[in-house]
Formats: sequence, structure tokens, C-alpha cells
Amino acid sequence: MGLLGRVIAVAALAAPLVAGSVTASAQLSPTISVVGAAFDESRGRLVIAGRVGDQFAMWERSGTAWTTVDASGPAGRDESLLIYDSNRKRLVLHGGRQGSTAFNDTWVFDGGRWQQLTGPAPPLRIGAAMVYDRHRDRVVLFGGSEGQTSFADTWEFDGAAWTKREPPVSPPGRSLHGLAYDDARRRVVLFGGLRFVDRRPASFDDTWEWDGSTWRQIAAAGIGARDHVSMVYAPDRHAVVLQGGARPDVGFVGDTWTYDGTAWTRLTESGPARVRHRLVYDSLARAVVLFGGWGPNDYASKETWTLNGRGWEVAGG
Repeated sequence: MGLLGRVIAVAALAAPLVAGSVTASAQLSPTISVVGAAFDESRGRLVIAGRVGDQFAMWERSGTAWTTVDASGPAGRDESLLIYDSNRKRLVLHGGRQGSTAFNDTWVFDGGRWQQLTGPAPPLRIGAAMVYDRHRDRVVLFGGSEGQTSFADTWEFDGAAWTKREPPVSPPGRSLHGLAYDDARRRVVLFGGLRFVDRRPASFDDTWEWDGSTWRQIAAAGIGARDHVSMVYAPDRHAVVLQGGARPDVGFVGDTWTYDGTAWTRLTESGPARVRHRLVYDSLARAVVLFGGWGPNDYASKETWTLNGRGWEVAGG
């Protein structure tokens, strides 16, 4: 797969920044590919955040039209973790990296400006995953890596402060795994990822659920070991949707699976073959949307795809 697919590196934390403002202008399609992504339900917009050069870059999609947003505040970064906090009606951004420099800062966006939140936070890492549990009103973060050290820790953010949880059972340490919040069953679902064993990457083929107190491994076979997956809960399908990633035996894959709390079922055999892509559920369109990532031959995708009854269809880029 090459360096972009399997190797991760971490260095020092960047200097803190101050809150900034936002203006918008029209643009046909985003010019970034490795992003954080979330659907802002209060404003009905798909939001992606990344960087152009070393500058923070942000786009919003309403309907089928993308708009570039001049948003100052966070440092420019790739692979940030971005979720929508439906209780406070704001986006929460955490971490990411710019080259070999990693971040562990936390920012919130209310639709008008970014504001940095201070206080203790999860240690520096990349390749973690983060979701929002709206029933418990907690952002949940698991795993990630620093160099070849994989984390097995669980952190929660209550809107003001991060807390490290100490559950009696946890998944093995990993990074580049999938994480989604199953809203109907009120469980955080984790699948796959990788860790380094004797300096070589090894992928996982396991499914875990977090109920707010502990992790429980689920006997749900069917997908096979893979990492770099992206997942999101689709309420219209009453299931978690998993797409793409990389398998150690074949490399990039573009298949799509659903998980209903009992078993994984293949939904499509073909679709965009991607790693480091993002899945978001557009609650207005009632559709799963895929953006960006990397494809075979180091292809930096800036495409938007939508999952419908016929499968995946490219929407632009």
C-alpha cells in the first residue's frame, strides 16, 4: 500500500491558537482530500475540515453545492476528528496532524466561529476514532498510535472537559479503526484497525461495543481483517455502515457492509476503493455520504459519493 496507506508518524504538539471568524464564498469542489467530516444537523450542512499548505481549510455542502469557508482558528491539519454535538448544536474538532506534527487540541464551532477549549486532553496520537453518544451526551474517543505504539485507552468529553475512562475490559490497542454510534441500540461500535507487531503492521478482524461502562467483544464474523475503514450509523437502514479500507492480503478494497448488532452483511461488492476517507450521514437527504481519502496508486480523491438503493454514485469532484 505504500507509506500513505500503512505507516503513521507523530512529532511535537503545535503552539496553541486563538478563536477566529468565518466568511463564505462559492467553490465548485473542495481541494482537500484527507479531512475531518461531520453533518451539522442544525444548519443542514456537511462540513469538512483540513488544510491547504499549512493553513486551516473548511468547506460546507448544502444539497449538492459546496462552499468554501474562510475560517480562522485551528492550525491547518489532516485527519482531524470531527463530530456534531446535537445537544449543544455545535461541531467538535480534536487532534489531527500536519506532516510529522500531531495535535491534541480541542475546538468547537457554532456555525459562526471556532473557539479553542483548554484543559487536560488525550495524549498526542494519530489514527484515533471519535463519535458522539447523544443519549449520554458524551464524545467518545478510542485508540490511536504514537509511532509504533498503539493506544487502548477510552476518553470521553462532556462538552467542557476530557476524562479518561477505566473500563474493566477494553479492545487491544490499535489505530485506523472504524467507530460509529448506533443510535437505536445506544452502543458505540468499533471494528478493525491495525497495530505493529515486531515492527510490522497487523490488521484486526474484530467487533466491539461500548455501552458507557465497558467494552464487549461481539462474535460477528464476515468481513475479514482490515484497517483504514470508515463507519457511520444510518438510521434509515437501522444499521452501521462500513465502507472500504485496506486488507493485508489484497490492499485497497471498495466493498460496503452493514452491522445490525448481530452480524455483518455485505451490502455492495464494489464501490470507491479508499483509505483515510470519511463517511457521514446526511439526515436531510437520508443518505450516507463519502468524501475524500486516498485511492490506489496514491490517488488523492476529492470526490463526493452517495450511497443509494443502486449502490454508490459519484456526486462531484
